[in-house]
Amino acid sequence: MLKNIISFIIFSISFSHYSAFPHNFETVKPELLGVSSERLNRITDVFNKKISEKKIPGYVVLVMRSGKIIFHKAEGKQDPQKNSKMSKESIFRIFSMTKPITSIGTLMLVEQGKIKLTDPVAKYLPELKNMRVAVNQNTAKSAAAIKTKPAKNSIRIIDLLRHTAGFTYGYFKAYPGGGVVEQMYIDAGMHDQNISNKELVTRISKLPLKFEPNTTWYYSNSIEVLGRVIEVITKSSLEEFFQRNIFKPLKMTDTSFRVSDNKFDRFAEPFDSDKQNLILPYSEPTKSIITLEAGGLGLTSTALDYAHFAQMLMNNGNFGGVQILGKKSVELVMTDQLPRSINKGPFYIPGGNQSWSLAGAVRNEGPRHANLLNSEYGSAGEFYWVGYAGTSFFIDPKEELIGIFMSQAANQLLENSTLFKTMVLQSIVK
Repeated sequence: MLKNIISFIIFSISFSHYSAFPHNFETVKPELLGVSSERLNRITDVFNKKISEKKIPGYVVLVMRSGKIIFHKAEGKQDPQKNSKMSKESIFRIFSMTKPITSIGTLMLVEQGKIKLTDPVAKYLPELKNMRVAVNQNTAKSAAAIKTKPAKNSIRIIDLLRHTAGFTYGYFKAYPGGGVVEQMYIDAGMHDQNISNKELVTRISKLPLKFEPNTTWYYSNSIEVLGRVIEVITKSSLEEFFQRNIFKPLKMTDTSFRVSDNKFDRFAEPFDSDKQNLILPYSEPTKSIITLEAGGLGLTSTALDYAHFAQMLMNNGNFGGVQILGKKSVELVMTDQLPRSINKGPFYIPGGNQSWSLAGAVRNEGPRHANLLNSEYGSAGEFYWVGYAGTSFFIDPKEELIGIFMSQAANQLLENSTLFKTMVLQSIVK
């Protein structure tokens, strides 16, 4: 805990000189870039109705084309309990939209020769060396009844990145394929926010794998484990690594695992009812001490900050003249990286002709299937993902289009992510 306190003090001092809202995107009329203003306004029509129906407290939307802002709105309440107004600078929990950032951080270390994608994770986290795999999870009625066998394959860095490590999430207990192993994750405190990344890895090392590594895709906390790998390799906290290598170069001044006290008045909250009965609870980034800097789900950010990150990927790793990632690494982020030998598993979220890169979901050529998180509208080659509390983004290189939606309404995530995407894409006329 002392290390986290020292890390926070260093973070506060080192980055306190950032100017407020240093975003320099040009804003232009949508029609200049082949998009209809009238059609874009349907976004606010649809989501303002959700506000009036009290399905969401408020939202921020940001749409860009060809590197320019064509639509940016903030509507509703930032914090319904305080009756504060939403603003374009409101700060949100982005949960799994943290994952692409951690993945990009990992690829930066690959480019620096500090790590290889084929490295066994146990090279850096020896506690994950002798993992065991559950063999009867489909029939076992309790943790005591679970039988295991030694894993044949080592978990590699690439397995963490593409969710083929064999891990799971406790909150997937109620989803297809979920069951006793997920309950073991819950019982082991895998959603505990008052531990460190080191302790999280220690806990997961004592649990059985759900699948043999490098055989099956299953969404999991493998990116949280990857965050710990980054800490070990760089001998720094994940916050320090991100600030130094990603957030400062990209001028993402409002992105962090913690919301500092001078930004409390910009922090978005859900309805109190939305926090009830969740296996995965809302994070509390305004606490004085944050011990878990979770690489898979812990960051907070703004729509404009995340636009910097998204535009960097659109620009083949470059933003404002700063090269964050090389072109060939960006290709690993923006294209399908699941071999045909990988089983799609019982809960393949991408679905249809969509797949997984080394950082998020991607759409391949072929029929435009919808899935839980993405509509039929879009283009082959698009990259996207969401955040559990109600945020989503997509990058469509073919249309030079970026869309970012931010709200705090976990129970509206599935509907809002697909609806937002559809409403943005229907506005393109040229």
